Amino acid sequence: MFLDLPFKNGEVRPQIVAKWEANAPLAIIDQFIPNVRRYKAIGMDAGTKDQPIAGTVETLDKLLNDYSIAHVYETYAGNHINRVAERLERRVLPFFAANLD
Repeated sequence: MFLDLPFKNGEVRPQIVAKWEANAPLAIIDQFIPNVRRYKAIGMDAGTKDQPIAGTVETLDKLLNDYSIAHVYETYAGNHINRVAERLERRVLPFFAANLD
């Protein structure tokens, strides 16, 4: 998968967990705000049953609002893997079409 997973053979890999935590979006967002402001568009969504990701994305939405950074944030009924085809067709691809040059 070209990434280090925090578990191997059912055992926690503390050094990998530490890297994941140090590079988590909520841990680093404040230092990258000037770069984030340069984005043409930011879109995020999460399934309401996709925890802890949905909570993280909700917090990121609040942070972007606090920094007055325009973005789109939506939740939908579902988890991490369901409704993918529907979301791609109805939300993701139209978002890209409207915002990518």
